[in-house]
Amino acid sequence: MLPGGTGDRRPARDLTGRANALLDLGLVHRDRGDPAASLAHLGRALATFRSADDEYGEAHVLRFLAATHYHSRTDLAAARRHATRAIGLFRRFGDGLAETRSLRLLAMVLTAEGRPRAGADLLDRCLVAFREQGDLFGEASTLWALGEAAHESGDTVRAIACLEQALTLFRRLDVPLWETRTRTRLAAVRGEGAGPAGGSLPAIVTDAGPPRASSPGSD
Repeated sequence: MLPGGTGDRRPARDLTGRANALLDLGLVHRDRGDPAASLAHLGRALATFRSADDEYGEAHVLRFLAATHYHSRTDLAAARRHATRAIGLFRRFGDGLAETRSLRLLAMVLTAEGRPRAGADLLDRCLVAFREQGDLFGEASTLWALGEAAHESGDTVRAIACLEQALTLFRRLDVPLWETRTRTRLAAVRGEGAGPAGGSLPAIVTDAGPPRASSPGSD
């Protein structure tokens, strides 16, 4: 559970507990493939965290809202706004890992909006940060996203190189599901040449599971 703030309308603990419950419901609906219900619950969670003056909780919900909009393609502009706000809040709290994950999400939104070069610039920054943090999964999933951005830009050579590096890391991490997904995407990119990107990063990369105080926003 995320730590509570100091709201004055009702005890902060009550508000934070309600906000976390709404957040969990939002993630359940997301996992069931119901983005509309997910967004509704996440929106209520956001309002409740704000009532509790809990900006750390707010930051996490903003990231989940951005990811849900991104994956469902319901409102990319909203995804961009939410991700940008989350980045600023995580930076203020000194949570470098959550900030980097939010920055990666913003980069993927930019790519989806038709700005793959701007997305790639941010992803290059994320790649450096994940490597400095020793986060191999973050590095691998960012390489995947870089491959998509490169492919969208028509740079098939870089797209293949990034996906091959991602595949190597997923094998190292012993995650067969990700090996299979990456191998499939790599084969598609090789076959498509410089055509339009055919997929987006699955949800687990950007927003796997509810954030917890001990390990906020962990993948």
